[in-house]
Amino acid sequence: AIREREARLAAEADEQARKAEEERRAQEAAEAARREEEARLAEEAQKRKAEEDQLALDAAWAAIREREARLAAEVDEQARKAEEDRRAQEAAKAARREEEARLAEEAQKRKAEE
Repeated sequence: AIREREARLAAEADEQARKAEEERRAQEAAEAARREEEARLAEEAQKRKAEEDQLALDAAWAAIREREARLAAEVDEQARKAEEDRRAQEAAKAARREEEARLAEEAQKRKAEE
């Protein structure tokens, strides 16, 4: 009976040791799975951050190109106005010269008549 009891106790101890080992392995597997999931989530977060950074950079470049286009249009408009002003001044000078020539011709005619 004693040997039976010792054998039963030894079998129970072996079963407890086996269950403890299984539990330890299950915990290690769960911990490894948790670490893998954390690494995967960190990688996804890093990818999202990189995508967000790229979108922000793209938006900044788009804003820069838009501003450059607006400035170029303003420069073109200023050049167009300057050309209009130059032509108006030339036309005014030509009209003034024509008027001066007409007046000189009239004065010459009056002098010739006198």
